[in-house]
Amino acid sequence: MNILTADGRLVADPETFTTKNDKNIVSFTIANDVGYGEYKKTNFYKCKVFGKTGEAVMRFAKKGMDTVVTGEHIMRVDEKDGKKYYNNEISVRDIKFIFKDKVENNQSEPEGNSFSDDSIPF
Repeated sequence: MNILTADGRLVADPETFTTKNDKNIVSFTIANDVGYGEYKKTNFYKCKVFGKTGEAVMRFAKKGMDTVVTGEHIMRVDEKDGKKYYNNEISVRDIKFIFKDKVENNQSEPEGNSFSDDSIPF
């Protein structure tokens, strides 16, 4: 089974294009940071999504938005001027947008988002 889950931020607004068979495909790229400090690096994944999920992406997704995608990992090898370039691609099956509410300094977070050690069952 070839499934990849990655979280990251959209590097640009999603784009849509139509195939020769009149199918709409939505394409976007996420930047996924790994590591920390001097070892931190960023991986870029080009994502493609179809159908109603693609329509939802076009409606809601904007540059900079945090998102989690799950789908089939595809390694594309392109050649240009005699050099090989390897590109990570994800054929998206599931996508989740992470909406962050800004909390004012004097306000506490909503009750549903706070946890205590007593509420954890293990």
